[in-house]
Amino acid sequence: MKHHFIRATILASLLVAAPAHAESSAKVFLENIDGPNQDLSLMFSLNLGSILIGIQTTQAYIQVNRREKNIYCSPRKMVITTEQTASILREFVKKEPELAEQPASLVLLYALRETFPCKPTAQ
Repeated sequence: MKHHFIRATILASLLVAAPAHAESSAKVFLENIDGPNQDLSLMFSLNLGSILIGIQTTQAYIQVNRREKNIYCSPRKMVITTEQTASILREFVKKEPELAEQPASLVLLYALRETFPCKPTAQ
């Protein structure tokens, strides 16, 4: 267990220290998460979790400060795990394969909106 924690810490450090570059596509994320290399799988899983946190933080900001519509509407007390996030992304890319080459963050945003749609509001 301690070995896994150290490995995760090192991989997370590499993510922060990595030089700036274009974001990997949803396809690349999923290939690495589902691939045989455990280190890459962990690194891309952690990165996908960070993307989810960024989307959730943006949603919270919009709700509190801008009073705009939600980006997506997951159940109130639901905590979306990293495994669930990867599954949501995977299922969305199966339905919309033309988006697989788009940045993972954008495709995850679309996937969350489809998985957790908001009810229309009366005008």
